[in-house]
Amino acid sequence: MTGDGGLHLFIELEKGINARTLLKKCYEKGVVFSPGDVFYTDGRGSNTFRLGFSRLTEEDIVRGIRIISETLQNTNWELEK
Repeated sequence: MTGDGGLHLFIELEKGINARTLLKKCYEKGVVFSPGDVFYTDGRGSNTFRLGFSRLTEEDIVRGIRIISETLQNTNWELEK
C-alpha cells in the first residue's frame, strides 16, 4: 500500500487523560500516534491526539485501535475534576 497523502483522525479523550501518557504506554506495545498538544498554540490539547493511518494495512489499523482502546480501558486514570 502506498500513498503520499495522509489520512488522520483527531481524537479528543475525556478531560484528565493525558495523551502523552497514553502514547508512552501504547509505544511499548508497538503503536504510535502524535500527541495533540503539539497542534495547539495556547497550551491546550493534552487530552487529544492525531491518529494517522494512510500507509497501514487494514489489519494493522484494527490492531492499533484495539491496543489504544485496551490501554485506555486498562489504565487507572486519575481524572481531573
